Amino acid sequence: MGDPVVMSEEQFQRLLATLTVRKDSPPSQTTLSQSGNFTQCSSRFKGDEHSDVNAFIDAIKIYKDCTHISDVNALRGLPMLLDDFAATWFQGVKGTIQTWSEAVTLLKTTFGQQKAPYRVYRELFAHEQDLKTSTDVFICRARSLLANIPQGDLSEKVQIDMVYGLLHKRIREKVPRDKVTTFNELLTESRLIEELFDKTFDKIMDSSDKDSSKRPRCAYCKNLGHTKDQCRKLLAKDSGNVSQTSIKPVTDKTTVQSTQNTGNTMQQQSAPTPSTSLTQSFSCYGYGRQGYVRATCPTCRTVESNALDFCEVMIDDLISPRPRPYLYISVLGSNGTAILDTAAKQSFAGSSLYSILKQKGQSFKQENVFIKLADESGKWNNILVTRVDVLQGHTIPTNFIILPDAENTSTLLGIDFIEDEKIVLDISNKIWHFTDTADIKNKLPFEVLPNCQKIEISSFDNLRSDEGTMLTDEQRNRLNALLEENQDIFEMGGEPTPYAEHYINTGDHPPISTPPYRMTTAKKEVLKRELDKLLEEGIIEECESPWAAPVVLVPKKDGGTRLCIDYRRLNSVTVSDSYPLPRIDDLLHATKRTFYMTTIDFRSGYHQIKVNEQSRDKIAFVTPFGTYRYLRLPFGLKNAPGTLQ
Repeated sequence: MGDPVVMSEEQFQRLLATLTVRKDSPPSQTTLSQSGNFTQCSSRFKGDEHSDVNAFIDAIKIYKDCTHISDVNALRGLPMLLDDFAATWFQGVKGTIQTWSEAVTLLKTTFGQQKAPYRVYRELFAHEQDLKTSTDVFICRARSLLANIPQGDLSEKVQIDMVYGLLHKRIREKVPRDKVTTFNELLTESRLIEELFDKTFDKIMDSSDKDSSKRPRCAYCKNLGHTKDQCRKLLAKDSGNVSQTSIKPVTDKTTVQSTQNTGNTMQQQSAPTPSTSLTQSFSCYGYGRQGYVRATCPTCRTVESNALDFCEVMIDDLISPRPRPYLYISVLGSNGTAILDTAAKQSFAGSSLYSILKQKGQSFKQENVFIKLADESGKWNNILVTRVDVLQGHTIPTNFIILPDAENTSTLLGIDFIEDEKIVLDISNKIWHFTDTADIKNKLPFEVLPNCQKIEISSFDNLRSDEGTMLTDEQRNRLNALLEENQDIFEMGGEPTPYAEHYINTGDHPPISTPPYRMTTAKKEVLKRELDKLLEEGIIEECESPWAAPVVLVPKKDGGTRLCIDYRRLNSVTVSDSYPLPRIDDLLHATKRTFYMTTIDFRSGYHQIKVNEQSRDKIAFVTPFGTYRYLRLPFGLKNAPGTLQ
């Protein structure tokens, strides 16, 4: 036993107070954290495209907090949780990492998907909730996207407004927006509405099942209200078969045998014949032969065996071919059109594009391949292969296959070009767009069928093979040189002619303003595209004018839309010009001794003439997007034909 400890009462009280405080206080965090590590953590991160770095970081942070792991031990044990490419990456950057927070930040920067806010908004508003997606799942996906927005940029109220507008109509009709202030309230109210819809649907299905169970269904004719034993159609069929088997009708074989045996005409006793009443009771509904049903009628069987007779029908008279879509493209500085063919595995260069490529000095690679046609036939052919850049909003290097011996072929853009260009086609609505710009819709042009008597000219560089067939080679070369020399004359666009101006004389009449006509949303989009096109070409401009005429959209035969202005009230107050138009018979008489005659068909001829600056306000027109006025002569004005002449 040791020596006794002697202390004063004051020292004893201080010792007792110290021991009491240490007993009541929990062990320090530092003491617990010394033993924590990641040896029991099951989370792993590989760093591939299927790994989610945000989920991995959340998991190890929770494990670190629950097991009281210090930042030093967490940074030291992080390599144990990394596999494959992530482990290799950490070996290269571990020398630059000093703290745990730096390691977490570098993980997010390297492997996280950093989405710009505008991309988040586009992805969020690209899809609305459908009936197959529950509200919980839809809101969860939307909030996961909004989590990529920097914190503080959007308040919860704004986020709820954005997500609420994307919910299905049946949810928005039952849950008013002002009723919810948080996402939890929105989820709670939406779940109640979905449960109500589910119960209502179940009741409808149960009632329909009960109704169908009460009413029997026939297994033969599939109709409700009777069983197979009571089916009148089945009984009628059975009675017809019994009549046919009990009384066999006269056949050709029986008739011939009777004639051979007796040497006379056919005897009634040679074979039993059906009675008149039974024969008239039923007949073949194919050719109406008495005493037969269609299944055993020899006349129908004979016709069915000669199905090849239908080859005599001209298929061209029975089918109505539809126009194919095409795109305007640019290859090596030359503009043209190419047909979109989703069934073609490769893109084909037509004869006209092939000639342009040769003129541009494009190199070709010759191959001998087996070409398989749509009818499963094929043969070995020598082809040329080349790779050029195709411009259509994007620059896409495309491999073109060329049949050098083929003539009058069209250029086809196959599935390779459509996939590389990331084009989405909407054939029924005649529009297309890129996958990365789904909100920008482009008009999809379609070829004009031959019976439309319309020709689209895409370039004046050279004569086509079907043009100038009566010219010699020297004359064709001279004409091609002339077209190339004056290419600027035939190009689209350009300034209006300086030799004429159109004036509008309304006297002292006050300005006339007519309100715009009502328009659907679809027509407004078409109008917006037409206005942007005219603004870009410098044909119209925005203005403020006391005159205003309404807009009318007129459909064209080729599926397009013509922008027209209702100038009837303006024309009623316009002073008429007395310019005489030439008579057709005088023109024909003047060309009596002419050996060569040419015609010029103006494209957008009215837009080639300038409108006098003082008259421009009078041809202003009003739209849902503002007021505009023409800088060039529009269609529909009084005295316009005389000015054009």
